[in-house]
Amino acid sequence: MTLPRRVFLDTNVICFILDHTESILENDKPPRHLPSRDIQDIEALSLIFQTGQRAYWELAVSPLTYQEIMATSDPNRRRTLEQWFDEILIYWRDCCDEDGSFSDSYASKIENILRESKMLSAFPDMNDRSLISHAIAYECDAFCTRDHRTILKRAHQASTLPIQIISPTDWANLIQPYAALF
Repeated sequence: MTLPRRVFLDTNVICFILDHTESILENDKPPRHLPSRDIQDIEALSLIFQTGQRAYWELAVSPLTYQEIMATSDPNRRRTLEQWFDEILIYWRDCCDEDGSFSDSYASKIENILRESKMLSAFPDMNDRSLISHAIAYECDAFCTRDHRTILKRAHQASTLPIQIISPTDWANLIQPYAALF
């Protein structure tokens, strides 16, 4: 695996960051009652964001991410997620403006092409397929997800994709040897 620079954040990662903002962005200790995988991802995302202050990762999201966020049933959580999404979207749009080559309509075209080609058939959920398609269209190096059940455990079945499918912990493990260089 190579060190990703442009990374698409799955909706579940955005929700997880919101749920653990103090631990991830403010370096508070994670609650001890959490499962070990959650603690590992909190520590991983903390390293990613600390290093990202110097490394300037390009974090990508799409209109499909927004649709998933807007499906959140709790109105207070939905509002907070929408604000967090908007911050990431503004940052992503700034990256796109510099590059000038990405559009949501292009991402939708790639999504349709990949759906027809069955390249994403390893992933049973259509929303997952669509988000991964958008990540490919945006020329992301990686798709970062916490979905172990339907994405991460099947990633090896989609090894021909032009994108790495990684967890936050995988991403941090890639960064760790180079973090001091940024």
